[in-house]
Amino acid sequence: MRGFIVKSSTWGDEVCRVGMEGEYSIGINFNVSRLGETYWGLGGFKMPEEHHWIWKGGSLRGGDVVEVEFADFKEATSPVAVELDTCSSVNNDKMDPEMVQVLLEEYESLKRLLEQVGIMGEDI
Repeated sequence: MRGFIVKSSTWGDEVCRVGMEGEYSIGINFNVSRLGETYWGLGGFKMPEEHHWIWKGGSLRGGDVVEVEFADFKEATSPVAVELDTCSSVNNDKMDPEMVQVLLEEYESLKRLLEQVGIMGEDI
């Protein structure tokens, strides 16, 4: 399979092989927020199951090193999480009750966060 072999100074000597078989996309994201927080992550999207695969990542500090090699290999490192894509399921006529619960919990969590930082009032 094709993918990335990733090493990070924040993991010690551990190596992560990111890849999957079939219809998929994988990527590496590096982010610096407007508040100066820095983080990165390894992930992918598997079709037709519509699952997000999440490997490793984490926060970054000055001096951290992340090495990325594009390669072909026989076996990938198992993801740390596999989650159903909530966006694509919203448009289905028949939503799974478990998905409705996941979406409701995500909404309530985000609403509480926005209320805590004063962006959203409790009346919404």
